[in-house]
Amino acid sequence: MIQSINKFLRNDLQYYIFLLVAFFMPLTHEYLPYLMFLWVFSGVMAIRKVEFNYSKIQWLLILLPAIFYLFHVIGMIHTSDIQSGLFDLEMKLSLLFAPVVLLFLTDKVKQNINLVVKAFILGNLVALAICLFRALDHSLIMNEAGQILFEPSYWNSKQDLSFFQLVNQRYSHFSYSFFSFIHHPSYFSMYVLFAICLIIYLYRKYDKRKTLNSTLWLLASRAGFIAFAAVFLGVSIFFMFKTQKFLVSLGIITTGFILIIVFMSPKLKKNFQEVIYQIENQQELTSDSDIRLWLWKSGIEVYKENYLWGVGTGDTKHEMKSKYHQYNLSIAEEKGYNLHNQYLESALKLGIVGLLLLVFWLISTLFYAITTKDFLLFFLMLIVSVHFIFESMMNRIAGVSFFIFFYVLLLAKNYTHGKEFN
Repeated sequence: MIQSINKFLRNDLQYYIFLLVAFFMPLTHEYLPYLMFLWVFSGVMAIRKVEFNYSKIQWLLILLPAIFYLFHVIGMIHTSDIQSGLFDLEMKLSLLFAPVVLLFLTDKVKQNINLVVKAFILGNLVALAICLFRALDHSLIMNEAGQILFEPSYWNSKQDLSFFQLVNQRYSHFSYSFFSFIHHPSYFSMYVLFAICLIIYLYRKYDKRKTLNSTLWLLASRAGFIAFAAVFLGVSIFFMFKTQKFLVSLGIITTGFILIIVFMSPKLKKNFQEVIYQIENQQELTSDSDIRLWLWKSGIEVYKENYLWGVGTGDTKHEMKSKYHQYNLSIAEEKGYNLHNQYLESALKLGIVGLLLLVFWLISTLFYAITTKDFLLFFLMLIVSVHFIFESMMNRIAGVSFFIFFYVLLLAKNYTHGKEFN
């Protein structure tokens, strides 16, 4: 009996926890910290005596998450807001234990990685169904005559717009944050986009990828749109070198079609035009400029004043609130907005060293994925790298959990040279 329990804790428990985390990640935000605690716990419970025959680059990729975390610990030395710093360390704690989970991944997890990623795909489909049902429920109204009407707009003044226009301009129950009520749209779009990559990899002729592609339009996330275009451009290049046949043309057409959809988004088009205009004419931001551009401008100015060591792990919010007040960004000041850019966030907290470390981590993993021809690892890092431009992903459990969970899982797949997904 004791031996059976010990075997379950040492081998089977970690597998079931991986399935649990993969399935529920798209379905919950509130309970993600508990799921990641179980994920870390499963790695600690699986510690055993094994031989580690890894190359130098493999050891580097194993240890980089923990190294990045330890730099945040060092950043506590010159932090005045200890409470915020400790909260930040707590949010990123899975980075510290990632090498442990990866090094002591059990055989049952390694042999069933395909089931783990399928659980993630299923979780996304269930989350999508829930979001669609909720949006439909809020869109069906009964008039005075007792007739049920479909009214997708949540603004009375916008009811004359078409469904496409409502979604594109984020006035519909079927768009952006109202549709994606479980996670922020940028994070959900990241989940969905990676699920598309998994489906393409697992089922080359699987029709459900069309359903998920449409979801990105409903989420209306700018980061998701751009990452979507980047992924399909990458897929086109990948097939171009692999086949040199009709898939090249198909990839180019697909990429062009996706780019057209991207630039049909009014907010995204406005942002690009504004940035280009400011660069060409050296113009300042105006009161009508997108709030994200003001956040970046404020962050860059604070970084220039603290470029060497940063402001410390826990002092970012305090420093940014002062800058928001200076520019009269009342909403950002009141709600304590982060910088919505992970590169700038890391630079501001840890200085130039923190920024270089993050960039080195991403580039070295991308390079490793290319040299080993690891399709999934490459697109995971590509998707994450793009979303880092628009979100401070390491500041939220939905971002750091997704990144480190699949980072560990895909490195384990590559290191063990296990059988391909089926």
